[in-house]
Amino acid sequence: MMDVIQNNFSVSLNSSVKMAKSLAHSDNHSTYGVAHLALPLLLEQTGLEGILKSLNKDVAYITDGFEMRKEIYQSAHIVDKEIYPDDEVTKVFDESERSKLKLGTDFIDATCIFTAIVRQGVVYNNQQLETLGISEKEILKL
Repeated sequence: MMDVIQNNFSVSLNSSVKMAKSLAHSDNHSTYGVAHLALPLLLEQTGLEGILKSLNKDVAYITDGFEMRKEIYQSAHIVDKEIYPDDEVTKVFDESERSKLKLGTDFIDATCIFTAIVRQGVVYNNQQLETLGISEKEILKL
């Protein structure tokens, strides 16, 4: 498997990917999931927190939702030194290119990734997204 750090990712997104790997490593997982990736996007200086706050979203509530998902994440224990994205994260990375086009950004950034995460059917169904309290449409309107 190739390393996910890519040239078309923003600097802050590359940093968030590294942090997602670190979170998975500390949980003794060989892969990282969407929750591992979403948490650094929300907690680090990526600009996503400000966007969500401008949409009057409760960032702490959304963060808690991903924290809970991280706690129940299932992965094989570490066998390699390298931590890889799981299939859902790979889908999110693929979908983030579409988000980049919709948002008109030069690089895939935290907003592109988060927009892909909350796009219905990529990772979560409509009911699961309702519990997070944010939708792709809301982000794209902004």
